[in-house]
Amino acid sequence: MEISSYVALSGQLTLEQRMATLAGNIANANTPGFKAGTVSFKTVATNAGVGGSAFAAISANSLNMSTGGMTHTSNPLDLATSGGAVFAFQSPQGIYYSHDGRLTVSAEGQLQNLQGHSLLDPSNSPVSLDPSAGEASVGRDGSIAQNGRVTGQVGLFLLNLDDGYNR
Repeated sequence: MEISSYVALSGQLTLEQRMATLAGNIANANTPGFKAGTVSFKTVATNAGVGGSAFAAISANSLNMSTGGMTHTSNPLDLATSGGAVFAFQSPQGIYYSHDGRLTVSAEGQLQNLQGHSLLDPSNSPVSLDPSAGEASVGRDGSIAQNGRVTGQVGLFLLNLDDGYNR
């Protein structure tokens, strides 16, 4: 195969990654807490062929961590973050992080997301409410109060994404 075919193939492979990233962004445009992906490219020059060749390559994948729009809801337990902070949840597979702060209270009093995974506090323990202590409110700092008494804290975490993002 001639070098020009490899150059064309490298361009097609990078465009395929770009299209996959754009398709994922469009498919999740209305997903609460979704962060859009971006992909950047670079040129890789070689001495192959007459006068050298330039191949297309992926330089980096990343996430847009800027704060998106927030919508007021009637649920006092629907939370939102700003400044890149995320919530932590405990699933059967382990701890994971999300911007989706739509919460409910389980029969046992634990704050959970819509998947039934427990919201974690700063020490990675599940956040619980006292079902007999009345309605809970969450302060701007993540403190949880019932009957005017602080009873817990929502864990807010900053992730180090300096190493890039890989799908």
